[in-house]
Amino acid sequence: MEKENSTSFSVWDTIFDTVSKIQEKTQKQIEVIDKITQKTVSVAKPVIHYGFIPFVIYLGSKSNPPPNWFSLFPSENN
Repeated sequence: MEKENSTSFSVWDTIFDTVSKIQEKTQKQIEVIDKITQKTVSVAKPVIHYGFIPFVIYLGSKSNPPPNWFSLFPSENN
């Protein structure tokens, strides 16, 4: 009976050790993914911010009928 209990404890110790190793590895992977996500967002924000207006102008210039650029600005005659 005594040998059976010690074997049972060793099996549980092995299981707990394995689970803790998996948790450590998973935590490291989460930290790496978090760093990659932060870097991607920090690069994408200025690209989206400064690229939006030129993109809108580009889309407007490709519309049909073509825009009259002078009508975009108010004048005293209108």
